[in-house]
Amino acid sequence: MSFSGAVRKSLYEWITFRGRSSRAEFWYFHLCFVIASIPLIGIVAFAVYYLSGGTDGGTFSMIVQGAGIVAMLLMLFLVIASVSVTIRRLHDRNLSGWWYAAFVAISAVQSLTVDFIPSTGFFGYFELGLAGLVLGGYLIGLILMVLPSTNGTNRFGPDPRKPIDLSVFA
Repeated sequence: MSFSGAVRKSLYEWITFRGRSSRAEFWYFHLCFVIASIPLIGIVAFAVYYLSGGTDGGTFSMIVQGAGIVAMLLMLFLVIASVSVTIRRLHDRNLSGWWYAAFVAISAVQSLTVDFIPSTGFFGYFELGLAGLVLGGYLIGLILMVLPSTNGTNRFGPDPRKPIDLSVFA
């Protein structure tokens, strides 16, 4: 699958959480995601920085505010597409997408404990354990995304690398 074909397919199926995605589709989309995120995050950061200075609400202020809103909406679109292609990639490995939800939940708990629980005594070890769990989850996720897919059809659909040829029935 080509770079543009993979990105186009991922963006077209941005809210499709069923089916399977090949390794090429996953990695090409995430490369595009990183490249697109850099300027979008810059635009949002500039808009927040500029507007937090107490501007007078002139024309430039409205342009910056509009650009910030458009950039945030594009980032939301890309994040949803990223979750979708990641879940489909897990399906390609014959794993449920709920594994991704479990990882996000563990990451959220770890983030909350860093902010709200003191890092002394038992709680310090608890935070360290959660951080290790999250790091281990990242490594396992990376390994799962690099490994080849299950061959042939699995419970999530046909192999994306070998589409079914229906010309036999034509």
